[in-house]
Amino acid sequence: MLTIDLLDLPAGERLYCFAGVEVDTERLQLRVDGVPVACSRKAFELLVLLCRSPQTVLPRARVMDALWPGGQTVSDEALTQIIFRARNALGPYAGLIATVRGIGLRLDATVDTRRGLARTTLPPATESRTLPAGSAARSVMLALVALLVFGAVFFWPGETTPELLHQGYGITADAILGEQPDTAAMIREAFENDALGERARGAKLLEAVHRSDASTPIPALFLALWSGGSGNSEAEQEWLEQARSRIGDRRDPYLNLLLDYVTAESASDPKEIIDAAGAVLDVRPDAWRMRLARAHLLEFNGMREAALHEIKQIQVTQFGDRKLDQAIGDRASFGDVAGAQSMLDAIPADSDPATHAFISGRIAWSRGDFDAAFEHFNRTLELAYPVARLDLYRRALLYGGAISALQGRDDEAIALLEKARLVNEGKSVIDAVDVALFLAQLHDAAGRDKLAAAELETALNGASGLLPDSMHLASAFTALRLQPGRKPDKPAHMSAEYDSLWRAMAAYAANDQKSARAALGEARVQGIGFTRMADEARWLEWQLGEPVSGEAVIDPPYPPLSRFMLRREIRMAQQSLSAEESVASSNRKRRGQSQVPE
Repeated sequence: MLTIDLLDLPAGERLYCFAGVEVDTERLQLRVDGVPVACSRKAFELLVLLCRSPQTVLPRARVMDALWPGGQTVSDEALTQIIFRARNALGPYAGLIATVRGIGLRLDATVDTRRGLARTTLPPATESRTLPAGSAARSVMLALVALLVFGAVFFWPGETTPELLHQGYGITADAILGEQPDTAAMIREAFENDALGERARGAKLLEAVHRSDASTPIPALFLALWSGGSGNSEAEQEWLEQARSRIGDRRDPYLNLLLDYVTAESASDPKEIIDAAGAVLDVRPDAWRMRLARAHLLEFNGMREAALHEIKQIQVTQFGDRKLDQAIGDRASFGDVAGAQSMLDAIPADSDPATHAFISGRIAWSRGDFDAAFEHFNRTLELAYPVARLDLYRRALLYGGAISALQGRDDEAIALLEKARLVNEGKSVIDAVDVALFLAQLHDAAGRDKLAAAELETALNGASGLLPDSMHLASAFTALRLQPGRKPDKPAHMSAEYDSLWRAMAAYAANDQKSARAALGEARVQGIGFTRMADEARWLEWQLGEPVSGEAVIDPPYPPLSRFMLRREIRMAQQSLSAEESVASSNRKRRGQSQVPE
């Protein structure tokens, strides 16, 4: 059996070098282009294994036996994660780890094996040489000077760069304020799990660190952020209070700015989030998650050019972090399809086939080629599930369902959305509400009133725990359209344009068309056309017999995706009206011709 023992390698096999990479088994250090890079133990062992058999295909079973000796039961997913982490650590050289489909792995590089550390050796004492007194003194002085220089270079305590735990947020080991020796490693591992789409697993690690290390506020900060992202506002507030308590009155600019950012996210205040993320960037310029947050919020507010400016400053050279990977798709969504395609083409497709297929689908979506996008999302379903990328699998189901509904394939749409619901169970409240709203409208369109009412009830119950964001509003507005006599509770703290639209919809439901037109006019002036509820306003324009505004871009394909049903309804009505006008026009022409005298 092939195994790895990093402590028992021959003296000549302590340092492996290929391309710009050095795998130093004596220091247990990976260096890329001369810079030390964080690398998990298993990923490091995989690199050693590949370096010992370069340009040779190693079967997956053989690799797993080497990494987990002793007959351990390990899932294939575990090896997939180690491969991702090894590629992520190699940076620009990630593509040198090649996947040979159905067989195993190969390192596509020539490896130079050297000694890892220089060793001082003394010459053999075969001769005795006597130097003149002056020469001996000078030799002693030169030896002392050389020793001092050597000591200054190799042992003088200079400034060291803090260990980076997560570049996206700019978190370094010295910023976590941890007291336990394994706190930094566990926090890094939690972020790595999140990067690979296993946020629940990462959250378990953060919870364990929070319990075991009473000093660090980092776990509570990110558990608050992640809870809010999944729609669990109660847990979000509890974790935020824990983080605030642990930071206390510490005069740490970075931690206080990070707390401001998470607090702004908790309050769902777009302007505060944009400002707070920008302030974090002032002290951590490479914190790309802050730039991504700013880009998304700028787009949410209709400022797509500003969003594109932000997203263009994020460079993606390899797959490995699910949020960073999606920045390529966001670049296409915000208007730079060619730039996104170029960035994707520069990353080897076989480094992560599922992610490559999914991003290809998003770029096709932005290009307006929904047939190609649907094919790419179907391909994602085939590739993502076997490697446990359930985040990609779930989104591909949602996007495929949205395209099916938009194109009128309702049975197919329902099947995909129901499957997405099963995969999503217990994960995202926002996606759960979106699916319920989508299914409610699909059943309503087919005349299945009881099923539609049940799905609407599911959506309203789920949305009640959310802050008054787009999903909360989408649920309330859908209820006004599908069940106008119900009068759902008005969401609190709505912005001006949403408040005006609500009054317009409520007035229309009460058959007060004059008040509905007045409130709708206010909503248009306030910018309702640049929001996620633009199609609700367009639907009301159609119902009131007013000119219907043009369609806004639904890209990025973010919730509520259920608005595609409303868009489809408006399109079908416009096409029907256009057909009726065409027939009427033809009839008028025929009547006119029949009255022309011979």
